[in-house]
Amino acid sequence: MFIHDFVTISEPVTAVERGLIGGGSALLEPLAWAAELDLASITESAPRPAEARCTTRITIGARRERDDTLVIPLRWDDGFGPSGGHNIEGELEIAPLTSRSTQVTLNATYSLYTLRRGTRQEALRGHRAVQVAVRTFLMRLAVTLERAAAITDGRPRPEQSTAESIARAERGDL
Repeated sequence: MFIHDFVTISEPVTAVERGLIGGGSALLEPLAWAAELDLASITESAPRPAEARCTTRITIGARRERDDTLVIPLRWDDGFGPSGGHNIEGELEIAPLTSRSTQVTLNATYSLYTLRRGTRQEALRGHRAVQVAVRTFLMRLAVTLERAAAITDGRPRPEQSTAESIARAERGDL
């Protein structure tokens, strides 16, 4: 199935690109793992064993440019494989929104391994779960990149970044 989501980062595109390219999979995998833990707590599913963290993988392909957008192919495999879980394959697009903000978009397809033997309701719940995981991943990525850019530029870290404000509002933690 197809999934599309985006987040706005309150940093210039050059700072976001620098953070993503410099961090690579080492930056993205802990964010994916944290998104999966958040999802487990929301859906009240059984917690994943600690060793599953080692199997959460994000593989990054060769980056390229499309107009004013940096495109980074990626594959996110939650490590459960055929026994359950998902993999997501697509592209992260990093594009300028204004001179001081950037839009990071994920356009991808995903597979839920459990759909092969599940019901339509399970498929719908699985789709919603992947949406939650992707949204959480992108929000965590935005917060991480905003903080890294502030540190790199020698600015004091703001009390709360734009991405953190949005995440709190979505959760109702105003």
